[in-house]
Amino acid sequence: MSQRYILPTSSLEPAATNYAGEMYEDLIREEFTHQSRSFGTSPAMTSAATLGALIELVPEDVEADWIDIACGPGVVSRATAGRVGSVKGVDLTPAMIEEAERRAVGRESKTPASRSPSGRGLACR
Repeated sequence: MSQRYILPTSSLEPAATNYAGEMYEDLIREEFTHQSRSFGTSPAMTSAATLGALIELVPEDVEADWIDIACGPGVVSRATAGRVGSVKGVDLTPAMIEEAERRAVGRESKTPASRSPSGRGLACR
């Protein structure tokens, strides 16, 4: 049985709200750090049919800048990069960004993937 974390932030003092939010972020980072390698190779994430259908929805526009929020290991970011000018992926979990960087090494692109100054993002061009 999965656990649900409900944060009743409306009834908490600002300091408590911030603490609850930090705890929640820590739980997210912990779980997705554990999944960082397997998540990007799972059939659900890499199905050519599913990914292809999603990418077909992205209009081709070499002038467009896209952002992939919660990009994980960058599967969608990398696939989208061939249709638009640039894609920037951001993720709360540093291990996911590291995995996205690892997977981007050696792929042909206008500009290699690079880490954002905050360390929470990846740019694919």
